[in-house]
Amino acid sequence: MKDLRKGTDERLLERLARIIPGYGGYKDKEIRREADRAQRMYLSRRLGEVRSSLLSVNAELTDRGYLDLLDDSDRTSRRLEKIGDRIRFASHGYAGFFDLVKVGEEELDRMYEFDATLLEKVAGMKEAVEGLSGALESQDRTLEKVREIDSLIGEMEMKLNEREELLRGMA
Repeated sequence: MKDLRKGTDERLLERLARIIPGYGGYKDKEIRREADRAQRMYLSRRLGEVRSSLLSVNAELTDRGYLDLLDDSDRTSRRLEKIGDRIRFASHGYAGFFDLVKVGEEELDRMYEFDATLLEKVAGMKEAVEGLSGALESQDRTLEKVREIDSLIGEMEMKLNEREELLRGMA
């Protein structure tokens, strides 16, 4: 992924601002909280889409008689829902303009890095769920793919923990 903070990638930054609601104001002090909330809502919606795709695959598992795999797939689906809720209901990421604590450019850049990583993780989960549909010819291959998705969720949870630690350090 290109570094969108550099001026040479201006078109990418503009494209990101169109794709992710509120991103254009990411560094404006007056709207940082709103940009953070919009970013979290965007991530949460994308995770919801991934979860919906996984639920569709669950129906296919039932149709194929792979009932032993439903527990693993359902657990993964619930983890997706939980992480989406965690992102959606997280506390605001940035101090407001009139707050006593001011967030510097370096901290914002670190938040940018975390948010970019989270977007990549969601994209990876989406690809893994799409790959799951192609692995349904074998129960072993299907279980392997479900576990891959579950592992990606675990990686995202760790990134969210790191992000929360960074936010605590800013307060």
